[in-house]
Amino acid sequence: MRLMAFIKIGIKGMIRGILPLVLTYTIFPIALSFIIGYFQTELFTPSVKMPKIEISIVDNDKTKLSGELINFLNSEDMKEIIEIKNNNQGKYEIQIPKGYEGDLLKLRDNSETRVNINVSKEGASRLGEILGSVIDSYNYKIVDQTLIEESIDKRDISKEDKQEIIYNLNKDINEIYSNKSIKDNLLDLQKSLSSYEYYSIKLLSFSFITLMMALALSEYMSIENGTYKRIMSTSITKVEYFNCNLVSNYIMAIVVNLIYVFSYRLMDMSFKGSLPLLLSIVIFQSLLITTIAGFMSVIFKKKQTNMILMGLIIYQSLMGGFIPIDKISNSEILKTLFNYSPDVIITKTYKNFLIFNDFNSIKINLIITALLSVVFYALSIIRVKKKEVTYSCE
Repeated sequence: MRLMAFIKIGIKGMIRGILPLVLTYTIFPIALSFIIGYFQTELFTPSVKMPKIEISIVDNDKTKLSGELINFLNSEDMKEIIEIKNNNQGKYEIQIPKGYEGDLLKLRDNSETRVNINVSKEGASRLGEILGSVIDSYNYKIVDQTLIEESIDKRDISKEDKQEIIYNLNKDINEIYSNKSIKDNLLDLQKSLSSYEYYSIKLLSFSFITLMMALALSEYMSIENGTYKRIMSTSITKVEYFNCNLVSNYIMAIVVNLIYVFSYRLMDMSFKGSLPLLLSIVIFQSLLITTIAGFMSVIFKKKQTNMILMGLIIYQSLMGGFIPIDKISNSEILKTLFNYSPDVIITKTYKNFLIFNDFNSIKINLIITALLSVVFYALSIIRVKKKEVTYSCE
């Protein structure tokens, strides 16, 4: 009953403030991201040039199949994708271990390979994964061809018919394991956010900070207008009060975030991926916002909370809020600060969602978000239980 009372009060408050809510989290951010995004469209246009994977090869097996693998990687079809460097100068080192040929022929039913790919500091792990898929495709091709030849050799047909069947099947296999799928993977890697998508995420970060500020400051307001004292004069405990207030704020955070993302989605500007994935992100990140706001309200005084949140807003503005540092600067220091900005979990989750649109690309960030929420909630409860929490307004 107490929880429902808190929820009803929260809903009534949202209804009374629906116009400022829509203006703050819909009209203003969409208009701003449209204006800024329009003038910075060229910064977010991906290059059409196909990136090459620079590799070096160490062959410790020196067998027929290891030699054929090297020839495959050095073939004309692969040269527009892969460039072989000498003297270990490649960004990706392919190590073919001793026993590669024997292992490949033994594992026909699984066709796994023991080839190792070492990625240098200048390389990208995702390109290393694509390179691994190139070698896997080659291994599948070799194993399939060997199995087909052995199977046809056992058939009671003429030698000419066997050769024709093997030739036609090998032709089909070559088409299946062509470098077209590899090129498609590389093109997927080149996908990037549009200017409108980029600023929809960045302005969402600002919206999260303002929402945290609103949720935290609402606690201080309850002290100033006497609401907190009236509630605590009843039989409710401080932990119950904190939990009920947290649930009410969580519902508000979800509603605000849904208003924001669906406004962009309806305008066809951003957040156009899978609806279940989008809702999952909103649910998890709304929980994080709520627990952080609750944590700040029981740990810090009002002035301290204001200073911290204003500091976050300033940092966000300087580290990529309105200026896309990752697009216009080559400074490693600035890029490091950008990569570790306070909104990194938010931006990475939404960026992966918009580019890859699959659960695996956002799974780790959702887990981190959930763990952080648990940590902030646990610390808040410890604080509430340990001391007399008065939500100081000083």
